[in-house]
Amino acid sequence: MKFLVDGFPSSFTDQDLKNLFTPVGSVLSVSLARDPQGESLRMGQVEMALPHEARKAKERLHLSYVHGKMLLVFWEAQEMRN
Repeated sequence: MKFLVDGFPSSFTDQDLKNLFTPVGSVLSVSLARDPQGESLRMGQVEMALPHEARKAKERLHLSYVHGKMLLVFWEAQEMRN
């Protein structure tokens, strides 16, 4: 299951985002959104292996704080239909 994550620190790398979600379950992929200069837009996509892990990750991390920044975790539109 995939979801969007917004609000993490601009210094985050793909690995940092993966490390944030790995304690909750198996992360299949992460992708940070970047501007044309390669700077982080402080948002990205995370795909978890199992639906219950994704729900658990969303419950734990939505509205939590990382380095003083509040995370917002949203289901992708197609995942909301499942």
